[in-house]
Amino acid sequence: MTPKTRAFAVLAVALLLAGCISTSKTEYIDEQKVAVSFESNRAEKLFFEGMAKNKGLIASVGRPQEKTHVSLILINVSEQKVTSGPNRDFNQAVRFCDTNHDGVITEHEAEMFASLGGKPPAAASAAPAGQG
Repeated sequence: MTPKTRAFAVLAVALLLAGCISTSKTEYIDEQKVAVSFESNRAEKLFFEGMAKNKGLIASVGRPQEKTHVSLILINVSEQKVTSGPNRDFNQAVRFCDTNHDGVITEHEAEMFASLGGKPPAAASAAPAGQG
């Protein structure tokens, strides 16, 4: 066996026996909850019911997420993911619901928010009368 062939054989065996090395990290960055008050207990109840009904709508709007992946041919060196925490969804729901941005959610605003049914405000209001 020539030195060149031997080196190729050793390299081939090393590549076949090499495992994947990886590290994965998820970092949650949460924002401060916005200050909000409710006109009544009913408004608060409707707001949280609306949050539950509109979870997909709230989560889909502008959720910042970064993912970094560094890899070599057979070796996955590093993967890092940065995503926002649950306060972001609460704040987004307040932004949807508090239409006049006064920091107070009224019963009317909460009712409107709860009736969205997972549709963005423009799509929900564009529904024909009697359907929605």
